[in-house]
Amino acid sequence: MNRLSCFINGFPKELAADVEYVCEWIQMHAHTKHDVFQEYSEWKLSNGEVIKIPYRLYETDILFPASLNDIQVIIYHCIYTRNDNGYIRERHVKALIENEPPEWVYPYILKVCNEYVMEILELVYQNLHTKDCTKWKSFCLLNQKTFVYSYQRMTSYWNEYYRSTCYLFHDYIGRKLFRECFGYTRALEKKS
Repeated sequence: MNRLSCFINGFPKELAADVEYVCEWIQMHAHTKHDVFQEYSEWKLSNGEVIKIPYRLYETDILFPASLNDIQVIIYHCIYTRNDNGYIRERHVKALIENEPPEWVYPYILKVCNEYVMEILELVYQNLHTKDCTKWKSFCLLNQKTFVYSYQRMTSYWNEYYRSTCYLFHDYIGRKLFRECFGYTRALEKKS
């Protein structure tokens, strides 16, 4: 079994064969040794299934082959949103967010939004703030405890890295994203 097999639990069970194929392909074609920091973030899908996404992937980004089908391409992009390089994460988030992704992609995008790369927050906000975000808000409500934690984590990164350039948290892009597009309210903290 390869080192990327930890991603098998990061997708719905019916995609297991596709996930295995993508992970094998990455392992065969990558130029560096795979390493995955195996702390997980758990998310419940609307069908009740729970997926667990690894915290970080230490791997060189590679271009996917034309032989991957549409679902496998989405899986490939999801895997690389966990990359240790913010530029690589941003490129793969962009590929996922430009179209309406399936629900099982939401955890990968939400996870990257609780991290410290403001450009990714801006990218996601630009793609979502003019759209109907009802599905995103429902998903976040379904995962209320994890979602509240994500909001708090995003807030702590603002405090650490961006408070000097964006003094008012009210104006911070992460706050706008979580409130306008993902449906965060203070009432969620009291319920979780």
